[in-house]
Amino acid sequence: MPVLTNADVARVFATLATMLEIDGANPFRTRAYKEAARVLDALPEPVARLAGEEGALEALPGIGKDLAQKIRDLLATGSTALYDELLKKYPLELVRLTELQGLGAKRVRVLHDELHIRDRAGLEAAAKAGQLRELPGFGERLEQKVLHSLSIAEQVSGRLLLATGVPQNSQNTAPAASGFPQVSQCLAGIGGFIMYLLNDIKDYGFNLVSCDRA
Repeated sequence: MPVLTNADVARVFATLATMLEIDGANPFRTRAYKEAARVLDALPEPVARLAGEEGALEALPGIGKDLAQKIRDLLATGSTALYDELLKKYPLELVRLTELQGLGAKRVRVLHDELHIRDRAGLEAAAKAGQLRELPGFGERLEQKVLHSLSIAEQVSGRLLLATGVPQNSQNTAPAASGFPQVSQCLAGIGGFIMYLLNDIKDYGFNLVSCDRA
């Protein structure tokens, strides 16, 4: 099995946090998984290396004995017992619905429990049939917002690649583009486009290429 990167492990913990939130878990527990995901994603060294050092994972802020063991389980097997258990109840397609504008974990739980929705196709069918507006805390306006979000997601899915290139965790693209006037102008030109898309995408980056420094 390929060695999981820090980003891989952080992504699983972030997903676990959302699953727990959908499941109605204690908010403190949910926050613990979110914080663990943040810490893992920002680690300057491979988490796999720390896992091999006794007490190294437990020494990380917000990573106690229980979460450290889950990290080791992930690295060893690619999963954890908790993840497998929650995945049976809440498939990833359902979890991803929380990323749509107007929907959060609590509303996704209502969709799951009341309308037995488990994926985007089920959500779209229910919204088009006017079923969402009848749910507590939804209404016609939110139903229309969900349909709009689904439409945008469909247009963007598999079509836009704002790929890799700027080092991970970079706080500013200016140093990466310094000395490359053409690149700097390009970044300035697409800035507004990126801001326009921020409601519909989660992550973005830049792949900077220049043939000369003129």
